[in-house]
Amino acid sequence: MTRPPAPWMQSCVIQELKIKRDTLRAEAHATNTAKSWNAFRQVRNRIKSDIGKAKRRFVTKSLLSKRPKEVWRVIHRILNPSHKTIQADPGKLNQFFITTSHRTLGSKSDADAVGNFTRHVQSLQEHTTQGHTFNLQQVTVREVEREVDRLRNDTSTGVDRIPAKFLKLEKQDIAGPLTHIINTCIRNSFFPETWETPRVSPIPKVNQSSCDSDFRPISILPAMSTVFERLVLNQLVKYIDDQALLCSTISRFRKGHSNSTITVLLGIRDALIQASKKGEVTLMVCADYAKAFDTVEFKTVLMKMHNLGFSKDFLLWMINYLSNRKQFVQIDDKQSSLATVQFGVPQGSILGPVIFNLYVADLQDKLQCLRFQYADDTTFLIDSKPSDLHLCANEVNGAISRLREYSEGCNLALNLSKTKWMLISTLQMSRIHKLDERLLAIMCDDTPLERISCTELLGVYIDQHLAWGDQVNNLLSSCYGILKVLRRLKRLSL
Repeated sequence: MTRPPAPWMQSCVIQELKIKRDTLRAEAHATNTAKSWNAFRQVRNRIKSDIGKAKRRFVTKSLLSKRPKEVWRVIHRILNPSHKTIQADPGKLNQFFITTSHRTLGSKSDADAVGNFTRHVQSLQEHTTQGHTFNLQQVTVREVEREVDRLRNDTSTGVDRIPAKFLKLEKQDIAGPLTHIINTCIRNSFFPETWETPRVSPIPKVNQSSCDSDFRPISILPAMSTVFERLVLNQLVKYIDDQALLCSTISRFRKGHSNSTITVLLGIRDALIQASKKGEVTLMVCADYAKAFDTVEFKTVLMKMHNLGFSKDFLLWMINYLSNRKQFVQIDDKQSSLATVQFGVPQGSILGPVIFNLYVADLQDKLQCLRFQYADDTTFLIDSKPSDLHLCANEVNGAISRLREYSEGCNLALNLSKTKWMLISTLQMSRIHKLDERLLAIMCDDTPLERISCTELLGVYIDQHLAWGDQVNNLLSSCYGILKVLRRLKRLSL
């Protein structure tokens, strides 16, 4: 697998000239005459000129696009033309990726996971309340066609090597058979093994990668898997919303929460403002989890989903969807052997994030305070009068202990070194009550947590006095970086 040629290099004229150039170069080397070398140089120089013109036309057209993501993709390609080869062993990387839960928590795999999960689900008591139980329903051809239409043309192919745009072109012909396959899978609580096998592409986190932890795994699933999962997701979301299974402060991967970061940030801002209006201060704790999505335990998922009203038939389908998933790592034309993933929600999947939301849906009841969640980022707030801060600190410590206990029960690793807290108030209140000088013991068990004066939450800097200086400075730095990029592009788009 090699990087595709630049779009501006795909002109037929340029391709023909390159063939002619190669022919003239070979002739010049063979004859070694001034005439043959001059002919070669003329064609070579013309190619350079034509490529420059084609590149400028392409850049100018791309910058006029109304889709920012497309514009920045082109800019990144132009400014980073060289594709660095990853010098890593795919097999070693694959083993590193699938053992994340073991390294983080010491989790051990189950040799007969599917059998044990199946026996466990079959032993559960079936729900008897009609209208409050989720059963996966058959889908229609129209629904399948709609989800095929939603596939993006620019996505990479999965293990089946079927491009999404081909499925869309043949939508009318494949919709019927695909609907039959999906409905058969639903009836038999089955998810096709090929569809659940991701091709993992390691992306370097740093310029000079020296160890396995310097790579981030990007899982690429077949387009067929996306269609099936979205059909299931549509039914899941309706049930979750109808039964109000998730509290309103969980704002990621939810219907009606398209601007989920804004929803969380506005919720936190409103809570802080309401506290200040009542003459109160707020203790805010930003909890950090280590590899939360990779350490989810399948048995706990099944138990929690059963408690939320999901039927045994659906749980059996979920066992087949989650268990015995295999993956392989591919680097250029080298690929590892298949390895089984024992923990974690499927990376790169449609259902994975929703499963995680259901996994931690009961955390609100454990914390007993105002909590905001975005994916695996959890922030909770407790208000207090300045005179009662020590009582508030005890309440916060209790909430942190409950969070730690809950996390251990769910196979989640609370990262105490990155879990921090802030004392938030207006500047005037801070001066009157000398809040910056107050020493509060915020800790988990016997480990003190770090107090900070400013934190970045979902791309926005929140200051302990609700000031905007850090946010403005960060935006200015970003603007300077963008201006530098545009300056480099200026000569290309003339």
